[in-house]
Amino acid sequence: MTGEEAFKKGMSLLAGGVTIISTGTGAERRGITATAVCSLSANPPSLVACANKDTGTAQSIKESGIFAVNVLGGGHKDLSMVFAGATGLSGEHRFQHGNWAEHDSKVPYLDNAIAVFVCETVESISHGTHYAFIGNVKDIMLINENEMPIAWLGSSFHSLS
Repeated sequence: MTGEEAFKKGMSLLAGGVTIISTGTGAERRGITATAVCSLSANPPSLVACANKDTGTAQSIKESGIFAVNVLGGGHKDLSMVFAGATGLSGEHRFQHGNWAEHDSKVPYLDNAIAVFVCETVESISHGTHYAFIGNVKDIMLINENEMPIAWLGSSFHSLS
């Protein structure tokens, strides 16, 4: 079995942590829900975050060179759907939902996330429909580290315990 549909079906069987990747400032804030985020290196602290090239978020990361990865918990399921585009909102309008603050680096972050990784882009790799952004972690905020994160598996949310 090969092809795009088989790939999507197979990937739905791979659990992923649910995050919101945020970037931009003021009325130019952008964000998307993403499960394609993973650690890359502990020295230097870095991660990989993937975003569809067609999103304003990907374009904003390319322009600004900075982004935040906001790790979501069970109370953020509705918010993750807003940033996934399920409500039809886009751009700055998505930030009317959730408790958003601005980091010293001017990137927006969810002030009640489980954890936030503020990253400076050191490389972006273009492949197919997406960019893979390699980010050196400049700040880590462990906000609600005792809350359980949520995962996406089989096209639905799952609580980890």
